[in-house]
This record gives sequence, C-alpha cells and structure tokens, in this order.
Amino acid sequence: MVDVAKAGAILVYSEKSTAEHLASQQMPAQSLPTIAIPTTAGTGTEVTSVSVLIDRATNIKRSFRADCMMPKAAIVDPELMCSCPPALTAASGMDALTQAIESYCSKNAYALTDALAEKAIDLIAHSLLRAYENGNDIEARSAMAMGSTMAGMALANARLGAVHGLAHPLGGKFGIAHGLACAILLPAVLEFNRSTLERQRPNKYGRMAEIFGADPVEFTQSLLRKMNVPLNLKQFDIAEDQLDALAAEGVTSGSTKANPREASCDDLKGILRRLL
Repeated sequence: MVDVAKAGAILVYSEKSTAEHLASQQMPAQSLPTIAIPTTAGTGTEVTSVSVLIDRATNIKRSFRADCMMPKAAIVDPELMCSCPPALTAASGMDALTQAIESYCSKNAYALTDALAEKAIDLIAHSLLRAYENGNDIEARSAMAMGSTMAGMALANARLGAVHGLAHPLGGKFGIAHGLACAILLPAVLEFNRSTLERQRPNKYGRMAEIFGADPVEFTQSLLRKMNVPLNLKQFDIAEDQLDALAAEGVTSGSTKANPREASCDDLKGILRRLL
C-alpha cells in the first residue's frame, strides 16, 4: 500500500493514465508529500524513490522512479508488524533478506551500501526465523524492521540482481507474491552467482558464510524449509514454453543488469527450468 500511495501522490500531477507512465517511464516533476508507515519488514519502500505496480492489461510489473517520490518521513514501528501472520512474515522477510544480499553483491555496490547491506543481512539472518515462530517477539521484530529499512537504503543506491529481475515477471504473469518469488529464486541465483562471487568478491561471499554460519546457498535453503516456504515453482503450473517470455522480460530489468554475473536469456531460462 505504501507503493500505491507513493504512485498516487505523484500521478495526481498528471492527466495521463498510470499505464502510460509505466510504459514511458516519464514521471511528473513533483509529488504530494508522503509519510510511509510500513506494516511488514520487507520491501524497504519507505526509504526509496521507487513504486512497483502491475499493469493488469498486460500483466507486466514495472517500477516508477522519481526523486520526488521519496517519502518525506518514514515511521518504522516494529509493534505494527507483530500481527503479521507467519506465512507473510516469511515471504516479506525473505524479500528483505534478498534485497540485502543482492545490493551487497551488486555491480554497483560501494562502501556505504556495503555497510548498510552487510548489517541488514546480519540482522535479518538472525531474527527472521524467530519472528516467524513467534510474531510477538518484539526483539526479533525490531531487528527485522531495522534490517528491512537498511536493505531498502542499500538497494536504493546499489540496485539489486537477477532474483528481482525474475521475480517481477513471475509476479505479473502468475500472481506469485513478490516475497515468495524472491524466496524461491534466491538459492538458485546465489548458486548461479557463486563462481563469480568467489572469484571477484571472495570477501563478500565469505563474509556472508560467516554471518550465516553456513554456505549461503545451504543456509537460505534451510531457512525456507524451516518456514515451510516451497523450494521450487512446481505448484504454480508454469509450462516449459512460458519460460522464454519470462526470461526475455527478466533480462531487460535494471535489477538483472546489476547482477554480479552477466545473465543472458538462456541463463535466466536455465534458472527457471531448474525450479520447475
């Protein structure tokens, strides 16, 4: 709902339809002021100048981007998240963890985003399962809230990776909740990126392993199992002949372009095929 509010606040200054703006990516130069109050620890949208929407006529999920869309204030209160049910806690939390990991490993990462992303990874890795198991664990909820906001700040400056490049078409075309799509994709994309990270950013892959106390791929898979999150896309009835369109949309994403390893259409299709 925060994204909808941010979009509405800027589109009030335009006579064009939302779909026209999604297609052109041209936005008004001003926005009504917004105050963002997230009720999940997930997107970090309270600290970004982005709004993600789905064009229902085409089932394409796209981002609005404009500096004036940045909320004037963000109220991040973990008590507002205590009533979030376990499944939603898991999905939104995995979105936050994915954003922290992808901004940490992004081609555009630098010292400031590294500091934010690394701390976010640490906070989320050690609090998400606790929040899932006990929604009233205010210490875990506070750590998740802080981690999600820090991940949002990191991604706003470093961008993301192939998980988000593929999660958007999966959400637009198959209605898969964004956090759930990110959760399922994360281990597979980490595996795809492993060789590049170990060769080009060994300190980062090693640091994540230290934080997790395990190999990052193994840790994320284990976390999904503990939270009863599926490890593949089998339940969504995605056919083999639909993979080309999903990969073609994913490869054009700005998120995919920031992935630490170059990812072609065939690469993205291979990731999806392994998850069917």
